[in-house]
Amino acid sequence: MKFLADVEKTIETVLGKNGELAKLFPHYEFRSDQITMSKAVAASLFTEKPLIVEAGTGTGKTLAYLIPAICTPLKIIISTGTKNLQEQIYYQDVPLLSSLVREKFRVCNMKGRENYLCRKRWKDFQKRILRKQGGKTLNKITRLQAWLSKTKFGDRTELDFLSDNDPLWGEINSKSDLCLGQKCPYYKDCFITILRQEAAKANIVIVNHHLFFSDLHLKETTPSEVLPRYQGVILDEAHQLEDIATEYFGLSVSNYQIQILIRDTTWELEQSKIKNPDLVNTLNLLNQRSGAFFMNFAPHLEKKRMLPGQLSDSILEKLQNLSNAFTLLCTQLEGLKSKPETLFNCLRRCKELHKSLNFIMDLADPSFVYWVESKTRTIHLHASPIDTSQELKRLLFDKMNRLILTSATLSVDGKFEYIKSRLGISNCQELIFKSHFDYSKQSMIYVPTHLPVPNHANFITKMAEEIERIVLLSRGRAFLLFTSYKNLEEIYQFLQGKLPYRILKQGDKPKINLLMEFKKDLHSILMATTSFWEGVDVQGEALSCVIIDKLPFSVPTEPLVEARIDYLNKIGENPFLGYQIPKAIITLRQGLGRLIRNQQDHGLLCILDQRLLTKSYGKIFLKNLPDCPIIKNLDQSKKLLGE
Repeated sequence: MKFLADVEKTIETVLGKNGELAKLFPHYEFRSDQITMSKAVAASLFTEKPLIVEAGTGTGKTLAYLIPAICTPLKIIISTGTKNLQEQIYYQDVPLLSSLVREKFRVCNMKGRENYLCRKRWKDFQKRILRKQGGKTLNKITRLQAWLSKTKFGDRTELDFLSDNDPLWGEINSKSDLCLGQKCPYYKDCFITILRQEAAKANIVIVNHHLFFSDLHLKETTPSEVLPRYQGVILDEAHQLEDIATEYFGLSVSNYQIQILIRDTTWELEQSKIKNPDLVNTLNLLNQRSGAFFMNFAPHLEKKRMLPGQLSDSILEKLQNLSNAFTLLCTQLEGLKSKPETLFNCLRRCKELHKSLNFIMDLADPSFVYWVESKTRTIHLHASPIDTSQELKRLLFDKMNRLILTSATLSVDGKFEYIKSRLGISNCQELIFKSHFDYSKQSMIYVPTHLPVPNHANFITKMAEEIERIVLLSRGRAFLLFTSYKNLEEIYQFLQGKLPYRILKQGDKPKINLLMEFKKDLHSILMATTSFWEGVDVQGEALSCVIIDKLPFSVPTEPLVEARIDYLNKIGENPFLGYQIPKAIITLRQGLGRLIRNQQDHGLLCILDQRLLTKSYGKIFLKNLPDCPIIKNLDQSKKLLGE
């Protein structure tokens, strides 16, 4: 195939020992595996044979798949698991390659719509809320207004003065259930509209998995679509696919959504100058009945499974009352003889919420797990699919042959059986490339066996004391990764004022700003959980120590995990060996992968869980970890840390 041969020649020209990158960077590290992977990606796109490839840290997988994507005449979606990688590809890798390859190409970077400001919601917020807010919010409004006058895409990451959990953004960002589409008065200037126009013209569209699955789900349930039609897909950080697919193939309803529906409907009635006392009474009734229903669920409950037959008569009665109020509101909105598009939108939202509420609370479909969750005074009701493999197979893997899945962590014991079974993949080519780095010389794994096991009453206290010892030895320069927010907060409180180093904590500022400050202050400490376990790239002296509180097993009583364990037991499989351990191994490998990012990096990997060495299943973990010395005495790491 002549064109494939041309692409392979370009790959050699750019990535070869004496190629364009080698000429550009004096310390360029040639990697033969990178070229092999790149050619395999090109072959997959041209022959339409799906490919799954694990590329260990340092392989250079991003450039390996970007070059063939750029050089094909196809429209390609590149989907990443983290916004960090998405930004890196768009702002670093694409500009680099644009100067090295002969092909001309256009690239568009798209995130989920909630990352962008909605002009209509912004105007409504100013009218409705601004005069009621205090000075602090007014200051933010002024800064937002100044930002709006110069921003091109209205991207939330540009706002360094808003923390991750600032509720203000939720009042003004774009949301699919509030969007009026082409009937919106701000449609032409809408940031989402502008992005979609750019995406339609682009050869490559870079998205994240949330947006990719949102598009899949929307195309399945409506005639609409988020992404332009594409001919090939490259899914990076593909180990995340099951979790994200679970979210998009499920349903969710919260008391907050109902409150916002009531607020927006009331507002639109006022703006339209529609005086309808019956509608006002129904909105008040919906509010009362929503409150009466949701107050049955504990406000401080983290997550709890709902099972058929366990709902009390009182809850069922209040559910019926709430359902009747929804029905009445829908009927009255439909009965309005003349109403603006904004009220049609409120009607649609009312119907969707009512339908979702009924599906969730029926608890009837055995392929779903039903559960309730509390977050900052908001109660969420969920229905999540227990097994996403068949849906993924039907919607994606059976329809798309030009498909590449890649990550640094996809295999367990050198095989892809776990990830293939979870995602519903059958026929595909498989490749594994080990890390480009020499972990045996660049790192050590420290396991303090003197600490109690994680479920011991003194574990947090003893762990905090151990972390203090480690961080003093590493002179800051540490990344602390936790398996729960609870552990993070308790250790944060313990370390406050006890260390001569700056402590940065997830949630205090946007992720990108925290990472920038961590890199700038070479002796700082960054404490984080969840999303920081992956997609974080800190090279050099700023990071010399990664500390993980315990083996990242999913909590077995967490509703979705519990339901999947029950399901695997029911079909005769071993959930611990076939699901819980493989999932934890992949997560642990991701966390440990934050430390060594180039051949000059060196440092200490700390796993504060003695079970790694004392339990029989610890051997399975060890078999899948980097090949480096394991120490039990912290003093053995002094030379590695530059003591």
